[in-house]
Amino acid sequence: MEWLGAADNPNGKGWAVPGKGYGEKVTALLEQILRTEDPSSPAAGTPEPAWAKLVAGYPQYQKDGLEALAEAGILDSPETWAGRFGRDMTVGEAVGIMGKLLAWMRTAGENPAG
Repeated sequence: MEWLGAADNPNGKGWAVPGKGYGEKVTALLEQILRTEDPSSPAAGTPEPAWAKLVAGYPQYQKDGLEALAEAGILDSPETWAGRFGRDMTVGEAVGIMGKLLAWMRTAGENPAG
């Protein structure tokens, strides 16, 4: 890697011409990239929710939805719902969730910051 620049290569050949310090810069950039934290994974020290393993095989948008509804208090028991991923939902359950969502939206409209 350090010889990518022709000026740094003892044979006088390289991918970058003249390329003085090119390989060193690429190496530094790669090291910086490798130190970058993946924003999609939980931060170190942040515990996963108890239900996370139950929904491991499902699309991320569904897991994000479950987490958002739980954090907003619309779903009182995310563990129960996580365990039911992939199963049918009753009309009563759908109406109950929509009612809680509507109440939450009304409250949020009165207090957008909260």
